[in-house]
Amino acid sequence: MIREMVPPRELADWLIGRGRHFVSTTEIAGILGVPAASVPASLERARAAGKLIRVTKGGWVPVPAEYRIAGAPPPSHFVHQLMEHLGHPHYVGFLSAAAVHGASHQVPMVFQVVTPARLRERRIGRGRLQFIHRTATPQRPRIQHSVPFLGGNKLAHQTGWPSDGGPPPPRSGRGGSPHGVQGHRNGRRHRACAAAVSQNE
Repeated sequence: MIREMVPPRELADWLIGRGRHFVSTTEIAGILGVPAASVPASLERARAAGKLIRVTKGGWVPVPAEYRIAGAPPPSHFVHQLMEHLGHPHYVGFLSAAAVHGASHQVPMVFQVVTPARLRERRIGRGRLQFIHRTATPQRPRIQHSVPFLGGNKLAHQTGWPSDGGPPPPRSGRGGSPHGVQGHRNGRRHRACAAAVSQNE
């Protein structure tokens, strides 16, 4: 069976239409039918048109039309796939975790990701992605939290939570938790840590 190859100019829309918000150079090579070494040159026009952006070595993000003026979609759209590509455990924390739970009274200017890896902050389009080093990241318990996304799909947010459960805190704590948002309910402290953002397909 002969596989139909996708023209480079159509790649971004082809990926978005299939719910793909991150793709590796190797995957692109297979989709376009070109050697991996030729991928950057093949995507030159698509990149110039703002349809694709390279967010790390060997990792690309298709840019939906509504985000092209900003240069990239929000980090929440691809951070899980990016961190899996890099091979690092992680979760979304601090004010970004509060925003996931609707507990923040302000829009975070930086998307904060907690990880045991030591990574530099990245600016992707107009967004800023900040990595906060915590060695205990892999041991954090997590639950899943879904929110609406483009095209009727949902983003699944894994959320760190104590074993006794309970709803997210009504507002974010100040300064305390290295793992996420702090709040109080019935006199007991609860911590919420929004984590790995992935696309439900």
